[in-house]
Amino acid sequence: MSGENVERSLHRKMADTVSNWITEQRENKRSEEISAFRKLFGDEFLSGRPA
Repeated sequence: MSGENVERSLHRKMADTVSNWITEQRENKRSEEISAFRKLFGDEFLSGRPA
């Protein structure tokens, strides 16, 4: 494997790691937002029924 191939492979792995981290952070944030709404309003906000 040439140095250029190794560099490309490492770059791809790093990009994948960052991409996965960003996705996880977005999912965690969404989970936290839903949890906060449930604490405020109960499960009614999800079903569309008035609280």
